[in-house]
Amino acid sequence: MAKPAIFSGAMEEMEAFMNSCIMYISRILSDFPTEQVAIMWVLSYMQKGSALEWRDNILEGTDQGSLKFKTLDDLMVAIKEKFGDPNKWSTKIYKLQTILRADRTADEHVQSFRKAARGSGYKEYALIEEFKRSLNSGL
Repeated sequence: MAKPAIFSGAMEEMEAFMNSCIMYISRILSDFPTEQVAIMWVLSYMQKGSALEWRDNILEGTDQGSLKFKTLDDLMVAIKEKFGDPNKWSTKIYKLQTILRADRTADEHVQSFRKAARGSGYKEYALIEEFKRSLNSGL
């Protein structure tokens, strides 16, 4: 099982970071006997940029090993609030409207388009028109 990549605090990395942490922890539960161990493990992957500063501020406020977060879920909510997209719906629509096939394979483009479409609110005909727009003009 792959460990998560180091998290810098970049908004576009947040969801992948959280998913990687959750997948790893749920797969290797024996390595995390307590919530506090899991919390410290997740924090240990926040080693760059604004994530590092946020982590250090969190840890600076600890008193004799007691953390602000009682559960891993509390930490994940805080990470999402701090580093997540504050207007996810608008971002999804923007990505959907600006995605282009460019130099990617057809399969790569379809996967990127599906990811952008998820949560955009676009359905049926609107999605079909956006997909056609996203293809190279030669197609």
